[in-house]
Amino acid sequence: MFQSNLHEFQAMVQKYADKNKMILVIFVDLSYIEMGFNLYETSLKKFNIDNYIYVTCSRKATDALKVI
Repeated sequence: MFQSNLHEFQAMVQKYADKNKMILVIFVDLSYIEMGFNLYETSLKKFNIDNYIYVTCSRKATDALKVI
């Protein structure tokens, strides 16, 4: 399972990195979902930042962030 997730993570990093291979990796736990939404609305979306991925440690947190 870890190896599969590692490959998925590497694929996501390559997909969303900018032309300089830079990416913002944002870790959000279920307790901080609202902060993750706030970051998206007030910074990422506002400044057209699209080289980011959210990393979570639970399926619930991942599901909650799918709306972004």
